[in-house]
Amino acid sequence: MISRADAAQAAQGHLRCAAADLGLAEYDDAFVVWREVPRDGRMPAVTGQPTVVVDRETGELTPWGSLPADVIARQYTAHRAARDRFPPDVRSVLETAGWWPARDRTAAVTAWLETPQVATALAGIDLSGPARTVLAEFGGLRLPQRGVVPPGGAAESPDGGFASRFFPIPDRVGADGLRSFTARTGIAAAPVGDHEDGPADLVIDGDGRVFLLHWAGDHLVANTVDEAVVWMVRGGPLQPLE
Repeated sequence: MISRADAAQAAQGHLRCAAADLGLAEYDDAFVVWREVPRDGRMPAVTGQPTVVVDRETGELTPWGSLPADVIARQYTAHRAARDRFPPDVRSVLETAGWWPARDRTAAVTAWLETPQVATALAGIDLSGPARTVLAEFGGLRLPQRGVVPPGGAAESPDGGFASRFFPIPDRVGADGLRSFTARTGIAAAPVGDHEDGPADLVIDGDGRVFLLHWAGDHLVANTVDEAVVWMVRGGPLQPLE
């Protein structure tokens, strides 16, 4: 475990300042350390408030944005928890698309759902529970399908396969296919996005299962949204819904 003194020493070397110029806050997972802005009239060496996070367990030092220490601590906790959530190739695609741990697009999703066109199209469909959670985290992302990337190798689909998109999607909203799916199967679900092949609808049920509604048939993508995201990036066969 890293001590407070160890964290300050490591940060001091990175931030290039005297120990007296450091601010430090201690949290369960890490120390947040920043260079204090001079308050004696001196011109600061840099703009903003240079900040680093020092992991309490490993001592790993990570530069961070100039945010309140409590906010940084929450972000870092989410960052640590997400390290093993997705395979490296999938996480790379997610981050390129604009995802990050603890991403929260609740405000944008709520505003989208309240627009007249969307409210009318989705009338009577329950978008609480798993659907709202998925849209809050992944809303607005477009994930290209790259195929499986072997270690040290190139993607199987370097030009991209069929991309998937999460709502809000400005140019498309509708639920006729979803309503037909529920009528056929008895599975109550909510729309979360689409897939370019078809195009097809991506929907999620109350248990978190993700389905692909294609003109050629309905398929179970995965039992969880994280597994579904892996398929969106890597592709592969799907299980027909019987």
